[in-house]
Amino acid sequence: MDKITAAVDEDTGAFGSGKNQAEDLSEDQVFENLTESEDDSDLEMSEDEGFREEYVLERLRRTLYSNDSKPGDGSVATLDREEEKESVALNNEDLTKRQMDTDRSTSLAFGLKDIGKGETEPIATTKNAKTVEPGPLHVLPLYAMLPAAAQLKVFGDMPKDRRFVVVATNVAETSITIPGIRYVVDCGRAKEKEFDRSSGISKFEIQWISKASADQRAGRAGRTGPGHCYRLYSSAHFNHSFPTFGRPEIHKSPIEGVVLVMKCMHIDKVANFPFPTPPDRTAVVEAEKCLKSLSALNFQTGLLTPLGQAMAVYPISPRHSRMLLAAIQEAKELSGKVPEAELSLALAYAIAVAAVLSLDDPFLREAGITEEEAAQATEAVQDGMRHKSAFTAEDEVDIFHSNSEQQEDWMVAAEKAKRKARRAKAHAAHLKFRNVSSDAISVANALRAYDQARNAEEFCQIHFLHSRTMSEMSKLRKQLKDLITSNVSETRVKLGDPVDATKGDDFTWSGDLIAKSELSWRESSEKKLSQLQEALVRRAICAGWADKVSRKLSLQERAAIPEAQRKKKVVAYRSCSTEEPIFLHPSSVVAKEAPEYVVYNELVHTSRIYMQRVTSVESSWLVRQGEALCTFSKPLTDPPPWYDPLADEVMCWVTPSYGPHLWELPLHRVTLKKGKHRTAVFACALLQGKVLPSLSDLRPCLTNDPSIILKPESQALKRVSDLMHRIALAAADTRAKLRDCWTKDPLFLYVEIMAWVQSNYQAKVNDIWERLRREALLSGEDLFRKSKR
Repeated sequence: MDKITAAVDEDTGAFGSGKNQAEDLSEDQVFENLTESEDDSDLEMSEDEGFREEYVLERLRRTLYSNDSKPGDGSVATLDREEEKESVALNNEDLTKRQMDTDRSTSLAFGLKDIGKGETEPIATTKNAKTVEPGPLHVLPLYAMLPAAAQLKVFGDMPKDRRFVVVATNVAETSITIPGIRYVVDCGRAKEKEFDRSSGISKFEIQWISKASADQRAGRAGRTGPGHCYRLYSSAHFNHSFPTFGRPEIHKSPIEGVVLVMKCMHIDKVANFPFPTPPDRTAVVEAEKCLKSLSALNFQTGLLTPLGQAMAVYPISPRHSRMLLAAIQEAKELSGKVPEAELSLALAYAIAVAAVLSLDDPFLREAGITEEEAAQATEAVQDGMRHKSAFTAEDEVDIFHSNSEQQEDWMVAAEKAKRKARRAKAHAAHLKFRNVSSDAISVANALRAYDQARNAEEFCQIHFLHSRTMSEMSKLRKQLKDLITSNVSETRVKLGDPVDATKGDDFTWSGDLIAKSELSWRESSEKKLSQLQEALVRRAICAGWADKVSRKLSLQERAAIPEAQRKKKVVAYRSCSTEEPIFLHPSSVVAKEAPEYVVYNELVHTSRIYMQRVTSVESSWLVRQGEALCTFSKPLTDPPPWYDPLADEVMCWVTPSYGPHLWELPLHRVTLKKGKHRTAVFACALLQGKVLPSLSDLRPCLTNDPSIILKPESQALKRVSDLMHRIALAAADTRAKLRDCWTKDPLFLYVEIMAWVQSNYQAKVNDIWERLRREALLSGEDLFRKSKR
């Protein structure tokens, strides 16, 4: 087996395994007896936790004992977990104080999460201790979510009397080049976000990297001079187990946007399209399923809907475009009923939330604290430990050189105290932006304050926000606003009758409203959203993530959860897209209230499945925002169907059920489908004067009460059957359709209505007939304004 050291291959010029041979790495002997071995199992990562402990320790040993280490030399150690890389940096002070002294068998015990309590191993054998004398270290972490100021430290001046070590994720693989690095310790692993398309659950998994990534990592060493890469895996494992390249992005990311655009290009069979790198067929199926739940595709035919055409205009995720269009529709319906300034701010927040939900959470839950605060936390723990052990001034123990179990307890307790202090300070800073109904709106509050801050970097430091994420959110919000402005003419797509483009609601922004929304966004961030504005934004979020609604489990359902997954501080829910229980994380702003229904941005699998970016929603909203996921009962007879004069429709009540679990929602009013019952309801309302007010003058003159039309046995009466037959034949079951019939035949229904009037009063029909035809030209608002009031 080749040695784990990577050097430049003389024949190919590429980074590969070196020519020296090394035996398998064991617990007791790591660096000696460098002889050939046919065993390919050295450090091939077992999932056994004990083996992982050895693996983490070995990575750090390699960093400490990099060959020919001198003060000023730099090393990069790649770690795959944030807890590991941050703990190494945070414990740098402990590490340097516990370096090798006169006793060559002194052991290191790192305070990492993955290393078991009391784990110690020799850091050097007698053989190599004669020639290897590691000096003090200057250790810095480097990962994507680290604040920019902390990231820039790796490019700053380093102490000349210390070796420089960067503990990094794969962000140092290709994104940046750190000067002065001579050694790279490559663990061969990376934490990747895996998305399960069928369940919609994301989880971070530590996986082996590709050969291309391994070569990139090796290339980080010796950019400005001689270098070496230590690989903590065998060449056999590298050759046989590592993929040549990483997976294409189309296999790792949701493809709803791709499918929507292709549908808009009239490519109906997306799965049959000759992609250069075809996506999985299951991915295409899941993407179409998602678009159907967003009402972008017809649920039966899979063809693009008018709403889907409007969504395709925006070159953003379909979920975000669906959310923006829902906000526009809500605002248009409230226009004239609500002050325009109030609507403009709600629309501004809708744009901001679209940007917020496109990026990572900027809230730093464990941000840095000052040196003074850290020292106070450490001193408090140390005093407590000393008091507990009854130490006196005479026999006080040097805690950094003691090998007792108490030493390790102190280190663990001190680290916990520091983390607790950081969490408490960050939590206090974030309270200013908290919205108890939505994590997304809470971040939008922070974004609004950020956009108004004079010094953005200082604002992020004070409020424990990730500055780069906030900057990207701010830029994305402005881009979305400009995008909406430029697409005003293109978004004049109607949602309604696909044949008649004049019918239905259009999803267009007026330029004036966009300008006012930006002005509202720039107003003082101290002014929070009103209840109406907040509800509008929450409903828009619900529309964009309608297939990610969850319902809180009942007591009986919670009792069925395995005891290992139960926890008092977390609330269990069931998602409409998964079978297993999911949980509301305690850090969510809605965790305290734990509402009946919530909508989430994504699921992340850690110790249990947690919802992220949670927003509370009302059950009454789900029918409209997620209509494609609803099933409806037959029209209820109690309460009975009725004619709505303002909407000019025959309506009825139904019981809706949501999602595959068929959650029963509150009663919902829908249009009664065509049939005898609909015709009967309209005919009754017509004679009662609810369709045209002038017909109410004939009520005392009618031969029968119009309500008898609703009784099945009344169909035997000629006047009933004639009236219903004529209405059904012409499909004249609304005021608008009645007007169209009178345009073609001015005496339409004249004979049938005359049959209902007593012979002594039939002259009245002639008196009001022309008035009836004029009333049919008016809207329900104009006809029934008084009754509406």
